[in-house]
Amino acid sequence: MSAQPSLSSTSSRAPARSAGSAEGASIDARGSARHGAEDRLTATALRAAAVLLLLGAGLGVTLRIAQVEPIEGLRGANAIHAHSHTLYFGWAALSLFALMLARVRAPRRASAIVLSSLAVLGLVTLFVFYFDGYGRVGVAVSASSLVPFTAAVWLFFRSARSARGVDLPYLRLGATFVAISYVGALSRVVLKLQGLNTVVVGGIAVHMFLGAFGAFFVVTILGLTLRETAARPDPILRWVLSFTPLMPIAPLVVVPNIDLTILGPLSRIAAVAMLVPASAWCLYARRLDWVQRSIALAWWLSVIGLALYAIGLIPSLPMQHHAVIAVVHLQTLGVVTTGILWFFERRRARPSSLVPLLHQGAALVMITSLGVAAFGYPSVGLVGAAIGGGATWITQVWAAIRMLSPSPTSDAGEAPATPAIPMDSSVSMREEGRG
Repeated sequence: MSAQPSLSSTSSRAPARSAGSAEGASIDARGSARHGAEDRLTATALRAAAVLLLLGAGLGVTLRIAQVEPIEGLRGANAIHAHSHTLYFGWAALSLFALMLARVRAPRRASAIVLSSLAVLGLVTLFVFYFDGYGRVGVAVSASSLVPFTAAVWLFFRSARSARGVDLPYLRLGATFVAISYVGALSRVVLKLQGLNTVVVGGIAVHMFLGAFGAFFVVTILGLTLRETAARPDPILRWVLSFTPLMPIAPLVVVPNIDLTILGPLSRIAAVAMLVPASAWCLYARRLDWVQRSIALAWWLSVIGLALYAIGLIPSLPMQHHAVIAVVHLQTLGVVTTGILWFFERRRARPSSLVPLLHQGAALVMITSLGVAAFGYPSVGLVGAAIGGGATWITQVWAAIRMLSPSPTSDAGEAPATPAIPMDSSVSMREEGRG
């Protein structure tokens, strides 16, 4: 995947054949060298994220296996925190901010500092949370994440001031969600210090952080997909963008006793309303490839699960926590990870849909098996989840090997894959000129 399709499709050795290459020819050698260096920075960040994916997801697979066959010496509770924090900070956030900053052509030195900080944060959280959990060091490391994320959001907004494009509203909204998530995180700290951390209030703060961060992942994936496929304005996309601001509110519906507050009915309305953008995106994705269709379906399934819970149509299950984990992984694996792996492939001279499709299939096995366990059949469901988790990790290893190989288009300067949706040349040149 190339963060700047119409620029990266131009090589100094190739004749001008399109609007993108015509525009590229107008850029002086100094500007071309700078953008080339930025793209190499993006590739390096994505490779670092791929390594962190293998470490964090590998720990997750270990946890799945441990539920079938206990592993002596495994720090179960700590491993869960290490697994989630590494994949949130070091895998998804690092990958997405690398692509976002490349999209708005943020200054290279500032981008390098921000992305390096996120990579270090992801690696540190893996070891700190595994050995210390939410002890003093773990809390300190988690609190320190505010610095690189604040810097990343500020750098993005500063660099995106004059940028234009159908993708930019999604990316701006995603960056805003990061800011909202840390409002939730800081609120919980204040509540603890003031002795006001009740089940309801504390739960709202925690789920505001998690919900907003998850919304950042999903919305940014949508925006980068529009950019990658050279999408043009479409009436369907208005429905997506109009309702996605509700995303951080919807997960609050699972907070215990949330109905005692005004956020109870609001979160239920938001959970149901999210069916509108998820359904609209499914309709839009029909014109894209099978990977994008599967991503759209995964998002829709996760949304409908929360919506059914919000209106009381999902009964209490024998093992409810497995159902929660399944819904979470519908987004984190089915939407976010598969989406980023698709971006990985788009960066290569010869992209393949096989890797992300196999990843999606393996993730589906794991998620479905967790659903079976939730309905009271753990002996079957947990074994299937372990098998599916292992298969998912194998596809991630394959994807990482391909990403770590020296053939991505961003390094070689070769023409990227043809966008799934051609953009009108005049629109492309105008938007890139402003971007």
